[in-house]
Amino acid sequence: MIIEDQLTFFIRSMWIGINGVLKIQMKKFI
Repeated sequence: MIIEDQLTFFIRSMWIGINGVLKIQMKKFI
């Protein structure tokens, strides 16, 4: 349970970080 929670939190934080970078890149292109 604890390991799964840490894994989901890590994936979620990574996904949020990737989305943030993509949004910044899109703003630069536009």
